[in-house]
Amino acid sequence: YYFAGMASDNIVYFAGIYWRIIRINEDGSIRLLYAGTTKKSSTAYINTSKFSDRKTNAGYMYGKTTGSLENDRKNNVDSTVKEVIDTWYDSKIKPSYAGYISRTAIYCNDRFGAYAYSLPYYYIGYNRLMSGRDEFYPSYRCGNNQNGTILSGDIGDKFSASTTGGGNGKLKNPVALMTADEVVFAGGSIIEKSYNYYYFNANNTAAIKDESWWTMTPYREIINTGTNMFLMSGYDSRILTYTPSSIEDVVVRPVLSLKSCVKWKSGNGTSDSPYEVDILSATCSSAEN
Repeated sequence: YYFAGMASDNIVYFAGIYWRIIRINEDGSIRLLYAGTTKKSSTAYINTSKFSDRKTNAGYMYGKTTGSLENDRKNNVDSTVKEVIDTWYDSKIKPSYAGYISRTAIYCNDRFGAYAYSLPYYYIGYNRLMSGRDEFYPSYRCGNNQNGTILSGDIGDKFSASTTGGGNGKLKNPVALMTADEVVFAGGSIIEKSYNYYYFNANNTAAIKDESWWTMTPYREIINTGTNMFLMSGYDSRILTYTPSSIEDVVVRPVLSLKSCVKWKSGNGTSDSPYEVDILSATCSSAEN
């Protein structure tokens, strides 16, 4: 299940923060997008950051050496944006609320398809969301091609804090970014303005004014200029593809996932009555999901 369009009943108040529900994950957890610390927030982001200090093949994590997709997927170096998100999580979520965040939820940094083309390199997200431009083929399956086949069984792009649910277990903290595919499922478009729920705060006004924000999905490689990532425009809510590169500063809106064992306490998901959850369950807090 996922929310799409101008949803007005997917608001959650958790950890002193307002969130918008994106979808239910494969492990049953509920994925949330940061929407600010107040209902009327117009700066619904935690910071600005480069995606990476690395100019090419910039992943959410990556290998110490490059030159092949196998090396990049060793994931022993944190990207700049991951460091920013981890610092925020350690301060705002971990002390009191980490027990209710799924460790098995997977966040896809879809680097499938790199090195498969002549310059510039295009990632598989390009095939799903850009090729042809008259049709989109979004997928929640990491590495999915247009025709529904998975290009590789490698789990290096499936970022998670635990290996139990099929992820790579490389995350220090179970938190990351929204993917471009999730944006398209929510009604986002590369071609047209699309003011869907992710554009709004809990008061249904613009969550971010005139600022672009990172997704986790790479688009292409241009030698010596940085990885182009799919971004979201705060100005007109379109999915941006060409600029800026991974080495430029962009707004950061984290995504995390409430465990499947977390129980509803009150609210109906609207601005006047956001969902709130029970955070007193010792059994749930000790579970991975």
